Amino acid sequence: MIQALAITEIPFTGENVEITNLNWNFDEATIDIYSPSEKKELKVRFNNEFGPCALRLLDESDLSENWQAINMSGGWLYKVTSGGWFEQESKRDGFLLQHSSNIYKEYLIIGLDACVSVLTKEDVTILDHDKKVVATIAT
Repeated sequence: MIQALAITEIPFTGENVEITNLNWNFDEATIDIYSPSEKKELKVRFNNEFGPCALRLLDESDLSENWQAINMSGGWLYKVTSGGWFEQESKRDGFLLQHSSNIYKEYLIIGLDACVSVLTKEDVTILDHDKKVVATIAT
């Protein structure tokens, strides 16, 4: 079972959040979030300055065993402390990042229909629709 801490230093933590876009390139990964109840759009940016981050997108139903421990009532952005994607992948001998567990951190973004797991070495930046930084979460 996943263990995670809700990130609350963000503009909204609404229970009605959609992941509307996911973009990865060698410089950064960005995930677009929309909250119909707040009528706000945000971008969650993971910088790749010190090496690429890893992303996994799943339908929210594929993570249903975790919804008793974490869910949208606590927010939509979580820092995973154990039991997440990193731990699952670490069971494979070929998963080389497991030897860097003290460097990489895992985040989970929960949407109504999709969820994104992110492994990163970088701080997380939250931007508004004008691409102005509204929050930075230290990794």
